[in-house]
Amino acid sequence: MDICELTKEESRTKVNLLAYNKYDVIAQRASYLISRSTKKPVCVIAGVHLDNITSAEIDKLLENTEIAVEDFISSSAENS
Repeated sequence: MDICELTKEESRTKVNLLAYNKYDVIAQRASYLISRSTKKPVCVIAGVHLDNITSAEIDKLLENTEIAVEDFISSSAENS
């Protein structure tokens, strides 16, 4: 099945890391949600660096990222 023919429940993601870090989850989650919504291939580039980041800050970062992705999907749907 071509990635462009995915059903709403399907999505495929591939993460290419330039350097190992734990923030690949941001790009992977965003690409999954956008691809699932649009049924099209997407490219998400993400990078984050915070010295001595706390667990609470990571949780907030992931929460804000999810909100931004949802807003992007909503605005994309409105404009198509």
